[in-house]
Amino acid sequence: HLFREHQFKAVIHAVSYSGNDVSLKSSIKSSIECLATLLEVLKDFKDTLLIFVSSDSVYNNSPLPFSPSNLIKVSLSNVDAALKIAGEEMVSTYCEIYELHVVIVRPFGVYGPYSRPNTIIYDMAMQLYQGETVKVLYKGSVPISRDFTY
Repeated sequence: HLFREHQFKAVIHAVSYSGNDVSLKSSIKSSIECLATLLEVLKDFKDTLLIFVSSDSVYNNSPLPFSPSNLIKVSLSNVDAALKIAGEEMVSTYCEIYELHVVIVRPFGVYGPYSRPNTIIYDMAMQLYQGETVKVLYKGSVPISRDFTY
């Protein structure tokens, strides 16, 4: 058994489907079923920390500032957000029932060497690279700010 052999201190679950170009059936199998399998294994390895990487997409159009306590309303067209909320609920339930060690994170604006090219950070970098002025978005007269995670 992999967990017995390596005695992991932590496990990161970071499955994600950005965009809606994947089938719901394959998304559920990859995300929910794999998470359920991992949670079942962790019941026997309670000293292993589970870090569940959720998504900022779960906030959808929640009021600012975002808060984990905001009631989350998911757009039914956003498969990734729906799966992340389902995953958060599964993780929370297992944590409560089986006293697992869990951290849930919701990173914003993720970028890096394996980023998708259709993100705002990529657009801004391309504008700078091409000598263009980066466009700043405003809500009324206030510039919109964003957090990014590398």
